[in-house]
Amino acid sequence: MKASCAIPSLLVRSLVTLGLLATAAGSLHAQADEARARKIANGVCFMCHGENGEVASEIFPRLAGQNAEYIAKQLKAFQTGERKSTAMAEMVAKLTDDEMLALGRYYEKMPAVRENAKATD
Repeated sequence: MKASCAIPSLLVRSLVTLGLLATAAGSLHAQADEARARKIANGVCFMCHGENGEVASEIFPRLAGQNAEYIAKQLKAFQTGERKSTAMAEMVAKLTDDEMLALGRYYEKMPAVRENAKATD
């Protein structure tokens, strides 16, 4: 009986170990994605969208605090030509779907600066 009890115990320990390894691998992948997104954002995006996704210009949209999936979807739309912008098409031409989602997650974490409504006279 002891031998038969050891097999399930060994199986459980193996499954737990695999689960821990998968969690660690996922965490490392997320860190790599964030590092890659930061590199892309600081290398290209900041020129128009500002540091940390907050831009002073009304011409370019703020990205800070925006929904990650929304950002990824818009980047993909620029890449496919569904959304037209010569500048953005060039910026996203070589991005992978994973990089687009990583950029979305990067900007989603940024705190959005709230402004008071401007009075119209």
